Amino acid sequence: MAIELPGHATGQLGLMFIDKTEQSYFLVADACWSSRAYQELLAPQAIAQLIFSDAKTYGITLKKLHELHKTHPEIRIVPTHCADFWREQNPD
Repeated sequence: MAIELPGHATGQLGLMFIDKTEQSYFLVADACWSSRAYQELLAPQAIAQLIFSDAKTYGITLKKLHELHKTHPEIRIVPTHCADFWREQNPD
């Protein structure tokens, strides 16, 4: 399922799917840059916000991801640039 994630870039979408093990994933692209950001509701530094299409809307999207995490912790939210997630997938 494609879900609109406004704020960082015009037209940005996230993808939600369930894999064959029944694990739910939500690929959120750059709607947040790390798992810690949505878990702790941490906005990026002000300088990064200069490149957003709409910084206020980005904040709303981040808050919605935070709420999703709190209400549905079983969904694996995956930011594109989250080093922790990628290390977990490739522990070598």
